[in-house]
Amino acid sequence: MDNINPAAYVIVGGLITAIATLGVALFNVEGEKNLDSRKRTDNRQLARDEYQRMTLVALQAAVIDLARGSSQMFQHDLRQYRATGKWGGTQMGDDLNEFERVARQRVATLKTNVDDDETRVLVEALLRSMQGVIGAKDEATADSANLESALLTGRIMERSGALIRATFIDPTKRDSISTCERA
Repeated sequence: MDNINPAAYVIVGGLITAIATLGVALFNVEGEKNLDSRKRTDNRQLARDEYQRMTLVALQAAVIDLARGSSQMFQHDLRQYRATGKWGGTQMGDDLNEFERVARQRVATLKTNVDDDETRVLVEALLRSMQGVIGAKDEATADSANLESALLTGRIMERSGALIRATFIDPTKRDSISTCERA
């Protein structure tokens, strides 16, 4: 050991320092890649959450419009029934028909953009139920479908509200938007 030149110590020390520096640099590059990947993932999740919030709020407004149009049609048929003794068969005004058609189309379109199976099933049931109100052949059938529509509207509002609130929970602390629960 005594025969080793002090310059060799300097060279070996330099090599060790260079290898350590290279290792730290590679570690930092890999860490930055992981950080960038996590940021991109977080940004995508934030964008998905924002899109779901906007879609769910628009769905709530469309469901309210559809319920209003369906209710107006039910009331029209009820007035006609009381006046004539015959259910249905009278023409609705063009404005009311168009209002209900547009609301129905908006609800159906927004349903396809909701990332929650339960909400989509509820909306589909609502659309069928409201069609039952409009196409009923007697007051009892229309009344039953109208009640079912009102109950489904309430369930959709509750479910979509819970989903909207779930999008404000840190994604790492929730099971999923669909469960509306914290992890």
